[in-house]
Amino acid sequence: MLPIGLLATCWTLLSLSATVRLFPYVLLFGLSLPVWADIVPFLVTLATVVVGKAVSLMGITALIEGANITLPYGRLVIADGCSGIRYFAVSILVATITAILNDYRWKGWLVALAIGAGLALIVNWVRITALVVIAYQSNMESDLVTNHESFGWLVYAGFLIPVMLLAPVRRRDAVSGGMPPRMTIKPYGFVVLALLIGPIGITLAHSAASDISPWRPVTEELRPAESADLPLAVNVPSFMTHQVWITSDGNWLSLAQSTRTVENEKLVPYLSSPIDTSNWFLASEHLQERIRIYQNLTSRRQVAVYQRYLVGGYRTGSYRIAKLLQIPATLTGQGRFALLTLQASCDTRECENAIQKLSQQIEDRLVTIDVPGGG
Repeated sequence: MLPIGLLATCWTLLSLSATVRLFPYVLLFGLSLPVWADIVPFLVTLATVVVGKAVSLMGITALIEGANITLPYGRLVIADGCSGIRYFAVSILVATITAILNDYRWKGWLVALAIGAGLALIVNWVRITALVVIAYQSNMESDLVTNHESFGWLVYAGFLIPVMLLAPVRRRDAVSGGMPPRMTIKPYGFVVLALLIGPIGITLAHSAASDISPWRPVTEELRPAESADLPLAVNVPSFMTHQVWITSDGNWLSLAQSTRTVENEKLVPYLSSPIDTSNWFLASEHLQERIRIYQNLTSRRQVAVYQRYLVGGYRTGSYRIAKLLQIPATLTGQGRFALLTLQASCDTRECENAIQKLSQQIEDRLVTIDVPGGG
């Protein structure tokens, strides 16, 4: 809330035009926002495409499946840690400080940020490509294959230092005397509204009836099973209650849920990827991305997966949106969260039957869940 608070204060005290001029400077504090983590999947996908093209052009023998690069003597995975988000954040930070020190205007800000973002992307692509070449030439025996943290920062420094030396420097002019800041009156209503929203929201969250009874499937045509028997393992934290059933069609229904019992606890907990991307990769998506086909890297076995995040009374297929939905859910006193997964094993050569079975069960509302007693 710090960036928003700074902009609101500036608008109240110095007018809207001054707030617009301050906006680029507030971007420096915006780097602390968790929203940057949402671009990690995009950065991983982009790095996979670029590195895959580079590896093909260099004539390296490799099988590229999603974010997995299989070499003759082993396999490299472009995981979230290889997205380059750290280089991206540092580059934006350096570009922002450079723009501030040189008193850039909007055009200068945009150029500096564009150069910083482009530099971060190029550095990460070069770093991953170099690691693939090193792994290929050393038959996966080089220490850099498993420990390449320092290597990445050295590559980054090799690109950043020349760019900083070539960056234009603008000398500041002497500050001329001007009119003192003039406070405006109109935006004070915004301040009053901001002061009221917080207490009102907290009061609603504490006074609303919170139903924390566990969820359960509404259908009774299920046989209990073990989570270890799932065709595709679902990774959830240990504090979540994980239940698994087998449907009448032989599909698998997984329900991992948790309840928020402490007021300052987050409703949607941190979840790493529920799918083990080191052994499975996303092969295709169907029915407007509602059903995904994952393929095992070793056995080539395929599994159709339908997955939904349940945040109180809200439903979504995106973890990012689930994090946002916890705000209205918390304000209305809802304290339950769950990850619902429906799986079907594909045939040896095709997944049409599995997709059809999952889509039919979704339409028949088999995956609908409810609370004991109809809550």
